[in-house]
Amino acid sequence: MQKVIGGVYVALILLVIMYSSSINTYAMTLEYDGKTHEYTEKPIELVVDGKRLDTVVPPIILNDRTLVPARDVLEKLGAKVNWDEKYKQIDVTYGNKIIILTINSKTAYINQITNELDVPAKLINGKTMIPVAFVARGLGFKVNWDEKSRIVTINKSTNNETIVKDNTSEEPLKTYDITKAILEWKNDKDIEKYKSYSMTKKNYGDVNIDDVKLIKVDNQNINAVISSSDRISNVTHKRIDNKIIIDIDNSIMEFNANKYTIIENAFIKGITTTQVSKKPNKSEIVLELKDYFNYDVSLSQNRKNVVIRFLKNEIYDMQLSEKREVATLYIKGTLKTNVTAFRLTDPDRIVFDIPYSYSKLESKTANVTSKYIKSIRTSQFEESVTRFVIDTIGQPKYDIELKNDSVKIKIMESEYKNITYDNNNNGNNDNINERSTKIILTKPNKKIIDISQIKVTDNYLQKNLQITFPGDFTSEFGNGEIKINDERINNVNVSKRGSNTAIDIYASTILTCNINEDDKYIYVELLKPKQKYSKIVLIDAGHGGSDPGATVSGLYEKNINLAITTKLEDLIEDDGDIKVYVTRNKDTYPTLPDRVKIAEDVQADIFVSVHNNATLSEKAIGTETLYFPLTTKNIAGLDAKILAEIIQSTVSDELDSKDRGIIGRTDLYLLKNTTMPAIIVEIGYMTNPSEFEKLQKSFYTDDAANGIFKAIKKVFKQYELKRN
Repeated sequence: MQKVIGGVYVALILLVIMYSSSINTYAMTLEYDGKTHEYTEKPIELVVDGKRLDTVVPPIILNDRTLVPARDVLEKLGAKVNWDEKYKQIDVTYGNKIIILTINSKTAYINQITNELDVPAKLINGKTMIPVAFVARGLGFKVNWDEKSRIVTINKSTNNETIVKDNTSEEPLKTYDITKAILEWKNDKDIEKYKSYSMTKKNYGDVNIDDVKLIKVDNQNINAVISSSDRISNVTHKRIDNKIIIDIDNSIMEFNANKYTIIENAFIKGITTTQVSKKPNKSEIVLELKDYFNYDVSLSQNRKNVVIRFLKNEIYDMQLSEKREVATLYIKGTLKTNVTAFRLTDPDRIVFDIPYSYSKLESKTANVTSKYIKSIRTSQFEESVTRFVIDTIGQPKYDIELKNDSVKIKIMESEYKNITYDNNNNGNNDNINERSTKIILTKPNKKIIDISQIKVTDNYLQKNLQITFPGDFTSEFGNGEIKINDERINNVNVSKRGSNTAIDIYASTILTCNINEDDKYIYVELLKPKQKYSKIVLIDAGHGGSDPGATVSGLYEKNINLAITTKLEDLIEDDGDIKVYVTRNKDTYPTLPDRVKIAEDVQADIFVSVHNNATLSEKAIGTETLYFPLTTKNIAGLDAKILAEIIQSTVSDELDSKDRGIIGRTDLYLLKNTTMPAIIVEIGYMTNPSEFEKLQKSFYTDDAANGIFKAIKKVFKQYELKRN
């Protein structure tokens, strides 16, 4: 009997094991679309050209479509993958096929032919994940999905079949010697030059400006419409930088732009309204644009509405030539032609984008003979952007000159030398916050640079890093500006500063750096703060500049706050375990949105804002800490409430002040708009005579700083964050 029971028991165990393996699932946390998702599907195996491929982020199924990491898979198949941070786009090139996908957009392009996706590309756990079947087949690869084994197989096709028609020639590209003759691409058929609208001036009575609305014309375009109570006498308009300024005679501004929520659009980011004058009445509307756009202004037939339309530029002519060692690219359109430029590496190239434009040139590519240029190509990059790409020999200098309906771009020898910029990232990550970029300097043959003597000055509030080399190396590195304008770096300036050589890096985001070397090169690696530091705190001195905060007997709260945060910053820096950033280090006024932006830019783990209280009653006394009660815990288990509790108890103990406890507040901009645990600590009451006297003493503000410092140390010890 025992043997039978034992046999049955073993059989049952085997059945359980077999059943478990047949329904095997695994849990994985995915971060995309600003949220965290638990993924529990069965794993998928990737086989590329007969070999199993393991990827950092494994393949997943989303809405019945398989998504795979773009670089990991496609570069194995010999395709070239480029990521455009500005447009959140990935372009994949293989042979004569170019596929463009935009994160979270169901519209994709194969050689400019529009295709609709069931599931768009996604940025998941820092990787660009693409619908593998669509992209692989679009490039001409063979894709197979085995449901039973859950294996995706991708092989290079022998007949290069594709899902789109493609008439691109397979013949080698012709090479044009632009030092001898101009290379021109032109299509001026059916070109119509824009004629501006003429408005007749009248002299009606005063009208009320009641409304300003943004109205969608189609998926791309909008009109801005200004409505009045009656007929409008006269409208004038002008452009200053990226602002359209519209003045309306005989009008009274009744519309409050501060209460208007701007709809999501590609053109306008802000609206302001003012009453310019009275007697005569004149009102003004300012539209702040997101980029340079052509526009016109007209009056409706009944003269009760002012309509602002945005005009699409038609690009119809390109000329490329080289004379006296300067290459010149002319691009012509039907309207004023503006261009944005940025540099990419591996291979070296410069990208020129023309916003809100349509290319009549279609897709074209040519190899050229030039001192600086290998080839040039153009395409309709997306529905409203015309793109020109110049593949360069090294990293030459470029200058842009705007001329009404054309743009003139000169490419020439740079003044800097033995310096290159690398933003290729070796294909490791498509997330800007996890990438690295480098400035690479070739070591001099006759001079020695001791990298331990290189000084780094981090002017992070100005988004500037200054790298100072001891000694004059201008003969080795030259001088001048390196224009980059990618998702991280705007430009780099090389100059002699006193007896030393300075490299100034001007960024579009707050960066830090590491400096290292090998036998031939010195590398300045540019990083986001979290890539370098394991613990980051942002300290905010409340108020400042034009905002004094509470004022009692001539003493400004802003100055007490700054005295505390200055001491606190010194304590944290001297300790050396935690990286500290501040929102201000002098009597300036960063706006509340500015402070939130700094917090996000430095990637702070916690945010501590220092204030002092005031009330009508002199009896109120003590320390209190404010927090946003609707926050979630971070991966270490810390939230704003826990942070507030630790700050409050530690600071009040250090000061021996009355513990007024923590207070949840949902109405404070700083607390509800930051994504990390954030608090406001109110040290004391300036309106209480006893605390007011203490707050004027350095020993008391030093104790306050020390209390916050101890609390921050305690937080990071108890809630240790693990960086990837």
